[in-house]
Amino acid sequence: MEETAQKELPKFSTLDYVVFGAVLVISLLIGLLCGFQRNTSSSPLNYVQAKGSLAPPAIMLSLLGGAISAISILGTATEAYYFGAEFLISFVGITLGMTLLYFILLPTLFTLNLVSIHEYIELRYASPVLRKLSCLSQLLNLTLLMGILLYAPSVALCTVTNLPSWALMLFLGCVCTFYTTLGGVRAVVWTDVLQVIVMVLGPITIIALCITEVGGVGQAWAIVQNGSRFTVNTDPSIFVRNSAWGTAVYGFYLTLMFFGANQAAFQRFSSMRSLQMAQRISLLTGVGWIILWSVFFFSGLAAYVVYHDCDPLASGKIRKHDMILSYLIMDRLGHLRGVAGLFVAAVCGGALSSTSSYSNSIACLIWEDFLKEITFFSRLSPTSSVTVLKMLSLLAGVVGLILGILMDGLKGHIIKIANLIVLSTSSSVFTVYLAGILNPWVNYKGAIAGLVASSCFSLWIAIGSLMQGMSPTPMLHLSTAGCSTTHGTTAALLTTYPPNVTQAPPPDSSESNTIYDISDFYLGILSLILGLLVANIISIFTGVVNPWTLRTGVLAPPCERFYKYLWLKIHGERNLYTPKEVIPNGQRAAETLL
Repeated sequence: MEETAQKELPKFSTLDYVVFGAVLVISLLIGLLCGFQRNTSSSPLNYVQAKGSLAPPAIMLSLLGGAISAISILGTATEAYYFGAEFLISFVGITLGMTLLYFILLPTLFTLNLVSIHEYIELRYASPVLRKLSCLSQLLNLTLLMGILLYAPSVALCTVTNLPSWALMLFLGCVCTFYTTLGGVRAVVWTDVLQVIVMVLGPITIIALCITEVGGVGQAWAIVQNGSRFTVNTDPSIFVRNSAWGTAVYGFYLTLMFFGANQAAFQRFSSMRSLQMAQRISLLTGVGWIILWSVFFFSGLAAYVVYHDCDPLASGKIRKHDMILSYLIMDRLGHLRGVAGLFVAAVCGGALSSTSSYSNSIACLIWEDFLKEITFFSRLSPTSSVTVLKMLSLLAGVVGLILGILMDGLKGHIIKIANLIVLSTSSSVFTVYLAGILNPWVNYKGAIAGLVASSCFSLWIAIGSLMQGMSPTPMLHLSTAGCSTTHGTTAALLTTYPPNVTQAPPPDSSESNTIYDISDFYLGILSLILGLLVANIISIFTGVVNPWTLRTGVLAPPCERFYKYLWLKIHGERNLYTPKEVIPNGQRAAETLL
């Protein structure tokens, strides 16, 4: 048996617990304060939307908090350390996605005065069934994401505490569920503000300390350059995961998924007083998202600067890529009291902000799209309705917590696992929205077919990849040449794991690639494109929609004008059907064609 002189990594100090605990306690207090405000429980609309009563800067930070999770903090740093700079090219895709959101999606959806984003489906396609199908798909997506978002910080916390991951998830899940249930969307927004600030401070502190340790920015940059961490692969093959093309496509796809047809984001945008304000907030959110991802990315490079000649994964000191930042904190910065607490607070803040947003959105979707139409619930008083919403939020939190504990057994890269989950349920929903807004001729039959096709394709690839076994992604060169010398604290995470043999990326061989080897950065957009193609083809064969039968405002204006012009050229007449009168129902409006 190999004998190695090992020291146990330092654990949380009293100051670390104070810093970490303060973030959680303040989050709970915000939930209590918002819960006792009269406006919060005055009506279901105030509980889930709070239109016009929240400051725009808070809404922007809340949007960032919902999109930036513990997966972003840990996963983006891991990408920078092990795979290089290609991930920065995703900013190009983010810019394109935000442009589409600003000019097309927000102007269409905001002016309809919706509460649930899936109300648009019924307005556009006159199909309650399609509305419920898309809602169920998004509910599945949000619930699964809650589980993975609770799991991610347990990776960081287990490194610095003696608690098992299930206990850590239980603790975080209870805190999140408590303040979300009690305070509604107001509590979610204001806790997001706190947590986003902490999410920025944690990685910035890591970057500054690591650069100082190696002798300054110049020395750090030289190490990064020598390690080829800023080289960019421009291979256009869809089988190459880490390429500029793949990450750009991935950035575009993520932007649409998080902000284009996402109930959590839509609740924030719809709380603005005007469309112009919502559009300005979307621009600021896009800029903020790029800045935050850059900070997380450079925290990964900072870790590489420290471990460039003694990689913890290759030397067997950690068992997963995603543990690199948490190991760095305790191995090299653990002697600095409060730093570990700030880092863990940042990671947990990412988990809490996203999870609370999704929990509140799940409650809103179930109420608006299912329960509100039932006679018993429609007769409830506003106060009783809010009580039901609180129970739904509580239930969502419990289910997400259970899923997080179950996911603890999953192996693999956090971003890959999360991407497969998002892919399996998100593309189908956005297929329906994008077809409805940009393709005026698509009917409800085509939309249902597109949703099913997109879902089946993405689930087929996701399940097939998991059953086949997610093949390891080739990493950039890792060195253990400096491990023979004293390198900070030479201890492992209580146990030294078998060394991981890693090599530089091998040449791509297209002959050995199968459909399951398509880069996960491309799968989401491919699923979306397939769904749109199927929706258009089925609509053409089953009878395209007459543009004059559609409710005003459900189409992107340029697409509506073009289609009406085309219709007149082909048919020479305007009306084949006459829509019934649109009858408002609270914030909703439903339209049925004769």
